[in-house]
Amino acid sequence: MACTTITQGISRGCRDNAGGVYQFYIATRPINTVVYTDNINGITGIEGDGTEIMFYPFIPNKNSSDFTENYQVSLENGTVGYEQVVTMIFSKMEVAKANNIKMIAQNSMLVIIKDKNGNFFLMGENDGAELSGGNSGTGKVLTDLNGYNITLTAMEGDQASQINFDNINIDSTDGTLEVMA
Repeated sequence: MACTTITQGISRGCRDNAGGVYQFYIATRPINTVVYTDNINGITGIEGDGTEIMFYPFIPNKNSSDFTENYQVSLENGTVGYEQVVTMIFSKMEVAKANNIKMIAQNSMLVIIKDKNGNFFLMGENDGAELSGGNSGTGKVLTDLNGYNITLTAMEGDQASQINFDNINIDSTDGTLEVMA
């Protein structure tokens, strides 16, 4: 495959950008996952084993959680990869939350990130995301975190793709998200 050439630059842009994450949507990654994409709209659909995948909302504490993508480059091997990392913080140690985190630890996942600009990105598209670390604790003083801090990581050959908002359906009764094909 021939290398691509640089065809344009990146401008500074306007100051109409916001940092941070509103929420995450997580689904167990089916073995036979198909992601539909096009070069203009990004991801236009996701299905697994012939059925739609339901993503469940995970709403972290305000201003506590993030998504980063670290470039993994080897000059010696001529390779580039992308380490996608999500950190989520949830208050209050509770059995239901602990059980949910246990389920996350046992599965490979697809993670959709909704940032504070209203953009949606897919993490773990090809190889899935895994629970890679975290902790839970009571804290020491009244204003410390009593809850959970979890980290999900995916190693991918491409950057996280943006999802076309027109193809997202968020159920108003339970908050589940579906990316329609």
